[in-house]
Amino acid sequence: MFRKYLLPVLAVTGFLYAIYSVKTGHDTLPIQAPQIAPSQSPFSSFIFGAGVIEANTENIAVGPPVPGIVAKVDVKVGASVRVGDPLLRLEDRDLRAALAVRGARLVTARTRLKRIETLPRREEVVIAEARRTEAAAQAADMEAQRARAAGLPDPRAISAEEMGRRAVAAQVAQAKLAEAEAELALLHAGAWAPDRDMARSEVATAAAEVAELQTAIERLIVRAPTDGEVLRVNVRVGEYAVQNQRGLILLGNTNPLAVRVDIDEQDAWRFQSGTAATAFVRGNPRVKMPLTFSHIEPMLAPKTSLTGESTERVDTRVLQAIYRFDRGTLPVYVGQQVDVYISTTLDPSENTAPNAGAQP
Repeated sequence: MFRKYLLPVLAVTGFLYAIYSVKTGHDTLPIQAPQIAPSQSPFSSFIFGAGVIEANTENIAVGPPVPGIVAKVDVKVGASVRVGDPLLRLEDRDLRAALAVRGARLVTARTRLKRIETLPRREEVVIAEARRTEAAAQAADMEAQRARAAGLPDPRAISAEEMGRRAVAAQVAQAKLAEAEAELALLHAGAWAPDRDMARSEVATAAAEVAELQTAIERLIVRAPTDGEVLRVNVRVGEYAVQNQRGLILLGNTNPLAVRVDIDEQDAWRFQSGTAATAFVRGNPRVKMPLTFSHIEPMLAPKTSLTGESTERVDTRVLQAIYRFDRGTLPVYVGQQVDVYISTTLDPSENTAPNAGAQP
């Protein structure tokens, strides 16, 4: 008896449950409001773009011109720097040691040049004049002895050999006198012109070598290329920095800030540089910034900044427009993404090209 009624009862119960499930499944669930309301365009006709805040000089990635070990980091994140301020220094002990050697060579070359340019020395002239006086006296004595011998009334008083010896001695004395006079004249003439030129060339070469090392040492000090703020420091003392390694220090001028806006290539033809634009901070649409147009980069680039919308295409290119705004006390930072709305008078439903007054 129990089995006879069990199956019909189960069938009716299942049927009633199916009806209940179908009925309750079609009930409309209430729409939950988002925790943070999305930003809304302040313009009736607009172009939307994803923007990234950056320095108005763009974000400058600074790196060393040569490889080396970092000896000192002169700045911290958030510090303000002026053009030419040191940012970091590489180890330079080897170059300074070489500079000391080159400096000594320069001192030697300059001393040699000074000695040549100040010739003759008074002391050397006095010695040369004394030698000339001595040689003149000897020449006069030898000539007097020869003349006395030649003036004897009896030629047999002196032998022919002695007479010849005295004549030769007189000639030797005259030659020594001529030599002494030539040496004195050479001293009075000073240094030879080619010697002076060679000494000057040696000084110039030594000075150029010193300047070369000083330049090499100066290159080891990485300096700020512009006024601005240090945005990031990604290097520590003792680390090895590779030549032209980018991103060791990131800096830029943040007064005012700039916004780089990616405009989809499908909307690029609607862009007009003279229209108003507003940026909204993501996460708080009440924080907004009126933007001032700066310039565009006329060559389209591959899209890299994503908005996260379900209809967004990533296999596209974008026109990048750069705007500026005053930071003031706004809670915005370099690298932060913002939603940008750009006013336009061109209707996307129009298939005609913009008029001549529009500037795409």
